[in-house]
This record gives sequence, C-alpha cells and structure tokens, in this order.
Amino acid sequence: MTRTAAALVATMMLVVFLGCEGPAPAPPAPKTPPAGQAAPEATAPARPAPPTVQEPAGVGMGAKGHYGPGIITTPTSIYWRAQDRLAIMQIVHAMQLYVATHGEPPKTHDEFMEKIVKEGAIQLPTLPDGETYLYDPTQVKLPDNTGLMVQRPAP
Repeated sequence: MTRTAAALVATMMLVVFLGCEGPAPAPPAPKTPPAGQAAPEATAPARPAPPTVQEPAGVGMGAKGHYGPGIITTPTSIYWRAQDRLAIMQIVHAMQLYVATHGEPPKTHDEFMEKIVKEGAIQLPTLPDGETYLYDPTQVKLPDNTGLMVQRPAP
C-alpha cells in the first residue's frame, strides 16, 4: 500500500470508530409559568425622552445657508434664506385658503401635512439633523403664524 492510500484508510477508520459530530442540540424551550400565574414581563426601564424646544418655523430654519460672511458665502446665504421665506409665504397662503374654505385651520399634524403641504406642493426646507417639523394647531394666528413649528433638542 502506498503512503497516501494508508493515510486514507486510517482516516476512514477513525471516522468509523469515533463517529461524526451529530446535530447541534436544540436550545432549551422557554420556561412557562405554572397555571394560574402570570408570566413575568421582561421590559427594560424606559428612558426619558430628551428635552426639546419648539420654535415657530421661519427664515433661517433650513439646514442650508448658515455660512460666514464672504464674497461667495453671503449671496449663497441670502439665496437659502429666500428659499425659507418663500416656503413660509406659500404655507401662509395655503393656510388662508384652507381656513376660508373650511372655516378653521387643520386639526392635526397629519391633516396639516396632507392638506397644506402635500396638496399645496410646498417643499419645506431640509432641517438640520435631529430637528423635525411639528404642526401645533394652538399656535395658529393668521396671517403671520401658521402653527408650523420646528422641534429641536434643547441646548
């Protein structure tokens, strides 16, 4: 017998005598409480939400346009601030039309986003990370305050 054949035979004999590893054992089943007892709830302690600040949406709310003075940055900042102002003007106009038609402003954030922003094809400025838009119907004071707020983490 050649050396390779002898090694092959020895390996096969080891497999036959020692066997192969069987399937992995199944994980233990979760323990069920005895009849009549409620299962203990495994909940993590709730973390308190970080404090936030709400401010009326206005010029300068967008993520773009916050640059220092300069020959290129000043006109760029003015452009982005103008885009913010245009969005506010569109929202004011859409709110005035909505109130004239329905007799009252939208009641919820979802209704505001659907009826004012989406149907009015208004493109809200992109906010910095961590900030969101929030509609507060208690803040509506037409003609200048539409109830659109920017919610950001407290400093």
